[in-house]
Amino acid sequence: MAAKLGRRRWKRRLVVALLCGIFFPHLSVAEVRKITLGAASPVSFSFASLVMASAAGFLKAENLDLQITSFGGPGGGSGAMMPQLARGSIDIGWGAPSWLIAARQPGMDYVPIKFFYNYDRTYVWEITTIKDRGLTSLTDLKGKVLGIMSVKLGSVTLTKAMLKAVGLVPGRDVKLLVVGQGPAGWRALEQGQIDALDTIDTARAEMQLNGIKTAQIEPPPQFRTMPSASFAASDDTIKNRPDVIAGFGRAIAKATLFCDTNPSACIRAYWQAYPNNKPDNPDKALAQYAAMLKARTEGQLHFPPGHPPEFGEFPTESWTNYLDILYDAGEIKSKNVPLGSLVTSAFLARTNDFDRTTIVNLAKNWHDAGTR
Repeated sequence: MAAKLGRRRWKRRLVVALLCGIFFPHLSVAEVRKITLGAASPVSFSFASLVMASAAGFLKAENLDLQITSFGGPGGGSGAMMPQLARGSIDIGWGAPSWLIAARQPGMDYVPIKFFYNYDRTYVWEITTIKDRGLTSLTDLKGKVLGIMSVKLGSVTLTKAMLKAVGLVPGRDVKLLVVGQGPAGWRALEQGQIDALDTIDTARAEMQLNGIKTAQIEPPPQFRTMPSASFAASDDTIKNRPDVIAGFGRAIAKATLFCDTNPSACIRAYWQAYPNNKPDNPDKALAQYAAMLKARTEGQLHFPPGHPPEFGEFPTESWTNYLDILYDAGEIKSKNVPLGSLVTSAFLARTNDFDRTTIVNLAKNWHDAGTR
């Protein structure tokens, strides 16, 4: 009997040793890697998929611990965030491709950054006005004031391109006024300090939930399918930490599919992570927020005809369109920007290496499994 007990104890100790990597270091549990993501935009429910990547354990499965820092405050945006990414102060950047395109122009110093994941596959920035204010098209903005969050936002470059596409000269025909983010911009719009507001679709949706009757001014058709905020990393991280890039991409792909399947669960997880952004009556607002998140994830799952449904893929024609728009508007001097200097597709296979049905079923049964 004593011999049997001794053998059992020995087996238990061996298992613990194997798990801890005492006897066999190559079998040890991988060390959790802390990574920091810099977001060019203010915190909003568009962060829900990032939150769910942690809440559902997708990042943990990649041995990643994600911390999010927003650069969406006054003076922020991609122009403030991307240099931090290049310097290694943050590991992954979530911002506008237009910033990097401008940085790749002739005569500019090389910025060691590339995009590795096409996240918002359709353009999510909008020009919003007050309903019944009489502004229904971009040309109606002539002689008006357009509010912007920050001059460093990558979206401002494209907003200028939109105005130029309809014959308006920013600064001369349309005044651009910095009004800040969130409620500050909303108040400026409501009180008539500005006639329209350049804002992200999630902010416009939240304005509507707060009782502000808004209307969207449609952009020219060529702008609608442009990639928006996507994920980038420094050349050093891409070269020396490929597992981090691939693991992050795979976790985000899973979370996007999860939130498209069960947006309500993702909204609740977002409110738990950012309680200050939780509305006064969450039960009443949940369905509306879930519908808005669903609209966002549908854009993230917008795979053009002829393209495989690969998470993170940048269609070549989307970049060509991007360059054409910026060049035609005079925002860049040259369209001769090699795609390989802007984006890497090296991680696509690993990003998409998971079973989608498993994630969909997990999302569908999330309530049955309880709060994680």
